[in-house]
Amino acid sequence: MTDTQFNDMMSMMREILSELRGLRESQHPNPQQEEVYGIKPEAIYSQRDVEEMFSRCSKTIRKWRQEYGLVAHQEVPGANGSDLWYLGQDLIDFFRVYAVRLSINHPKKINKTVPKGHL
Repeated sequence: MTDTQFNDMMSMMREILSELRGLRESQHPNPQQEEVYGIKPEAIYSQRDVEEMFSRCSKTIRKWRQEYGLVAHQEVPGANGSDLWYLGQDLIDFFRVYAVRLSINHPKKINKTVPKGHL
């Protein structure tokens, strides 16, 4: 066997091994993301949940959205009276950045279940 043939064979074996690893990983679903600060990253929290979680009133939460960039989602964007929802990962990111600056206490844990297929 020549060096060229050997290198070609090794290259082919690496490709096959890579494909087998990809198949194995696709058969095992990724584990759900873990809770951080008692907040589930994949969960969706209502305005009331966030107020309870951080022990703050709606005016303070609104100030955080307007002045500090807390990300909120609306059912009908821009509509008055439309409910606000917050993604768990957005709350985690906000807490990491502003916990010290805004003197935010560690969030209270709110039990949320995430249905399968929700991710």
